[in-house]
Amino acid sequence: MYYNGDMPDETDQPAPPGAHRSTIERLETLRVETSRAAKLAAELDRAVATLAKQVPRLEAAPRQVLDSVKHLRDLASKVAGAPNVEPALDGLEEAARAAEGRAAARFGTALAATLARLLPEGPELKPTDNGFACGAIRIVIDAAAGRAQVEFARRTVLRGLALDPEAVGEATARFLGDLEIPPFDPDVFLRHLSAAYALGVTAANRAPGELVDILAFFGHLAWEMQSEGFRRDPSAKRFKDYPLFRFAHDLARLRASRRFEVGGRKLELEVAVHDRAYGRSLWVPDEKGGGSYFQAIGLR
Repeated sequence: MYYNGDMPDETDQPAPPGAHRSTIERLETLRVETSRAAKLAAELDRAVATLAKQVPRLEAAPRQVLDSVKHLRDLASKVAGAPNVEPALDGLEEAARAAEGRAAARFGTALAATLARLLPEGPELKPTDNGFACGAIRIVIDAAAGRAQVEFARRTVLRGLALDPEAVGEATARFLGDLEIPPFDPDVFLRHLSAAYALGVTAANRAPGELVDILAFFGHLAWEMQSEGFRRDPSAKRFKDYPLFRFAHDLARLRASRRFEVGGRKLELEVAVHDRAYGRSLWVPDEKGGGSYFQAIGLR
């Protein structure tokens, strides 16, 4: 018997479902990896170009150069076959760090002159690891963002200041001036402390004379520092803000006044032990520019 049509070719037959699934999956993985490598290579190219543009401005923007150097190294470690970037970066990081140090020194010199003019009786400005200190004030600078913030008694009080010595000095002087208003009366403050302590020992189920947690006590003191009108009829418009940094300042002023007795009892502050200091205590500055963390307060 003869067949005049074409004989079927086995190679034309469709492959059974799933016959090449593993191969397709490997190819898809390869495609994804190739695409990722191409994107990383393109990003590496852009990083090199960006750094080349930043180097001439190293003295004005050293932090940008340092960040770009780190970014370039990170990318180069991820790109297969990437050239060794270290020869091109040789000495650049060191030069940028030196420039950053010079910029911080220039800022500090100008800031010191501004504060000496605005606060002639104020403490000397001293460098710290991340900025400068002026008594209980800490000025933390962020060169990368071109911003500064002011801390008082280890708490941030001013944020987002432009990294300009005149602006930072004026904001600092204004804050310190506002901190002294109204004038401090140790006897009045001691009466507020005594009333707050009475509330604190009751709330903590403690006996009179026992110490209470200083941050819990602060809540009662903030209430006692309000006006009589507010305590009779609390409302937002009558509320007078009494933040923790002001409490720390008032305690510092009280200690400087050497007045500790009220109603026949004496104020006692318990120094925080190391494992309880973080988040559960209050830093109170002293007259020498230092200070201590306190974790409990009482009247005995």
